[in-house]
Amino acid sequence: MEYAQEYSKKEKAVRILAGVFVGSVIYFLHTIWLIPIINDVLSRPHCFEWLGFNLADYFWYLVMVGVPLFAFTMSWILIPRAIAGIREGRFPPKAVKVYRPTKVKTGFLAGLVSAMHLSIPFLL
Repeated sequence: MEYAQEYSKKEKAVRILAGVFVGSVIYFLHTIWLIPIINDVLSRPHCFEWLGFNLADYFWYLVMVGVPLFAFTMSWILIPRAIAGIREGRFPPKAVKVYRPTKVKTGFLAGLVSAMHLSIPFLL
């Protein structure tokens, strides 16, 4: 039974701390900057403009275009991993490191997992 290559403890710590830092910056920007704008739009939606846009229209575009586009770009990283998994006939591929002990899937199951990874960005 083969296991995928794992990150070292130092690599895990650096990657997790970087994610926590970026997440906290996004959270504080959201709390300090975006929430007051949303509250202003709720109180007077048709009277508030930002960069020449009516803010009610801005939030409509943000929800209907921005959120799906953001989800698509976040899932874009799955495509190279899925293609490599299909080519090698195993999942995760040899070049991919994992955070915890993970058994390498081969055969039909590897193709199925790779196909699911490949279908997510295209469904979005």
